[in-house]
Amino acid sequence: MTKRLDQLMERSGGIVRTREAAAVGISRASMAQYAERGHLERICHGIYAAPDAMADEAYIMSLRYPGAVFSHGSALYLNGLAERLPVVPCATFAANRLPAKAFRQECRCFSIAPLLHKLGLCKRKTPFGRVVPCYNAERTICDLLRSRSRCDEETVISALKNYAAGGAVNAPLLADYANRLGIMKTLKPYMEVLL
Repeated sequence: MTKRLDQLMERSGGIVRTREAAAVGISRASMAQYAERGHLERICHGIYAAPDAMADEAYIMSLRYPGAVFSHGSALYLNGLAERLPVVPCATFAANRLPAKAFRQECRCFSIAPLLHKLGLCKRKTPFGRVVPCYNAERTICDLLRSRSRCDEETVISALKNYAAGGAVNAPLLADYANRLGIMKTLKPYMEVLL
């Protein structure tokens, strides 16, 4: 049993869900016993980590809330458009799948129509090398403009400058997202100045 758990922990980078453990024959009760003995740390309901595993909050958040997509300030960082992660992570949910109130207290939550929730969805690596769901750069720019009242103007301007300076500007995709998200009029003046 311990060998299977060690192999699972190694494959998962030191963080594992009880359902993954159950799939290889390790029961929830065994996971709890390993935690009691100090071989594992219980992170939250259904998620355990090896005692020496690096605490990857973004990855753990994505495990806890599979409907969460990193957006706004968090997506800026994950897309290389900001130098640091925001103090409070930002995530977007489909409006019909909002998270529990407890989670909304530990994260800046945004919502969008279910049909637009996956627009621009991609995978990005956290600073610890684990992959999490995130919006691409173009969707992130559009989200910042959609949420201007909840984001400071300096962040929006900095994001646009970093996007334009990055050299990988995809103007047709940005325009498509802006049209679909209903912010083309808002985007145009910014883009005329920056591009």
